[in-house]
Amino acid sequence: MRTQRILCAILLIFVAYSYLLFPAHAGNLRLGEGVTLFYLGARVGTSGQGSYTTWKSSITITSISQTSLVFLSNSTYEYSSTNTTVTIDYRDGIPTYADYLTALIYLPPECISQSQHGSLDWATRMNTNTNTNVTDKTSQIVNFTVPAGDFQTINITLALTGMDFGTLTFLYDLASGILIFEQWVPSYGDIITLSLTSETVTLEAGSVLLDLILPITVLTIPTAMGLDKASKKLRRRSHNYEDHHERGGTKDLHRVFFIILAGALLNSASLFLPWGQFLGIQMYLPLSLPLVFTVSTAMWTPTMLTASLAAHAAAALAWSGIALQVYTKMRLAPRLVAVSSGVLAFATALLFIWAGWTFSWGSLAIIAAGVFAITGAVAANVKSNVDAA
Repeated sequence: MRTQRILCAILLIFVAYSYLLFPAHAGNLRLGEGVTLFYLGARVGTSGQGSYTTWKSSITITSISQTSLVFLSNSTYEYSSTNTTVTIDYRDGIPTYADYLTALIYLPPECISQSQHGSLDWATRMNTNTNTNVTDKTSQIVNFTVPAGDFQTINITLALTGMDFGTLTFLYDLASGILIFEQWVPSYGDIITLSLTSETVTLEAGSVLLDLILPITVLTIPTAMGLDKASKKLRRRSHNYEDHHERGGTKDLHRVFFIILAGALLNSASLFLPWGQFLGIQMYLPLSLPLVFTVSTAMWTPTMLTASLAAHAAAALAWSGIALQVYTKMRLAPRLVAVSSGVLAFATALLFIWAGWTFSWGSLAIIAAGVFAITGAVAANVKSNVDAA
C-alpha cells in the first residue's frame, strides 16, 4: 500500500508538472491542430473624407504535416462574414507556397533564424496565386504590443509590385513564429491591419476519452500493482536465499530484474513525452495523455497511429513481463515477454524513423526501453544458465 500511495503521488505530481510545463493559456503561443488564433482587423481610409471599419477574424488550424499547414479563416464584418480554407506549403522549414501572401500566419524557426540574419530570399521565391513580385525587403527585431500581450518580434517589411502593389509588414513572435500583427498599405493608400487578440484550443469529448483510455489502462494500474508486488516479492526472495550463502548471486538477480523494470518505466515514460518535432513544435503520439491537458499537437497520420498503438502495446508487454516475474514461478516466459516488448519498442522507433520525423524525448526513451528490456532478459537467461551449471 505504501508503494501504491507513493506511486499515485508521483503520477499526480507528474501530471501537474506536465500541465505547468505546457500551459494552454499561459502567454506562450503554440501552434497545433485545433488551435484557434483570434485577430482584430481594421481599415483606415485615407482618400476623400476617409473612413474607419473593423472586423473580427479567427484562424483555426485544421491540418498540419511535415510539408503543409491548412487553416480555416473566418472573418466577421458588420453585415456579412466570409469563410476561406487556406494552404501554406513548407520545405526544410521555409515557406514555398501560400494561397495569398497576406495569409502567411506562421514562420518556422529556420525561417525566423534566416530572417534575423537579414536573409530574406525566401520571400522572393515563395509562390502565390496572385501575380505579385517582391522588389525590396527588410527585417529588424522589435518589441511590440497587441491585445494578446507584449512580444519580442521580427518585423519583416516587403515592397510589392504586380497585382498587389504596396507595402506589406509582418510581425512574428520570435518564440513561436506565429503572426501577431500585419499591416498592408496598398497603392491606393488605405491602411489595413490585423492584430492578435487571443489564442484558444478546442478539445472534443471523444478525443479526450480516447486520449485517456489507453494511458490509464496501460500505465497506471500495471505500474501500481507491478511496483508494489515487485517490492514484496524481492523482499521474500532475499529472505529465502539467505540460507544458501549466495547473496552475491541474489544481488545479481535483483540487478537483472531492475534492468527489466527500468525498461518498463522508460517505455511508460515515452508515452508522456513528445516524440518528434515539426516546424519547431513538439509533436506527441496520437492517443497520448498530454494531449488532454495541453494544446500540443499529435501526429495524426496512419503511420503515427500505428506507432502509437505499437508503443502502448510495448508498454503493456513490458508490464506483463513484470507481472509474470512477480506473480508466477515461471522463468522463461517473463524473459520472452521482455524480449518481445524490446523488439516491439525497436520496431516502433524504426517506424518513426521511416516516417521521416525528427527525434525528440519520447522516441529516444522507447529506444532506451528496448535496450534495457532485451539486455535484462538476456542477462537473466545467462545468469540462470550459469547457476544451473
